[in-house]
Amino acid sequence: HASCCFFLREIKVINKNGKAVEPLIVQSVDPLLDKEAIRLINSMPQWKPGEEKGEPVRVRFTMPINFRLHKK
Repeated sequence: HASCCFFLREIKVINKNGKAVEPLIVQSVDPLLDKEAIRLINSMPQWKPGEEKGEPVRVRFTMPINFRLHKK
């Protein structure tokens, strides 16, 4: 079986409560893979929020997502 890899870069924000919000695809490969990446981000458990001076703050970062598709 041949395989093909796809790489998406996604910007994501973790709000003060640790919830992933506002996912944004930065480098799209295919609309179906974009949709799946956003579904995965939205289904993640809560994260530990960022802190500044001991207080929770919103954090923005880029998360790479890799897809490996296999041809039959």
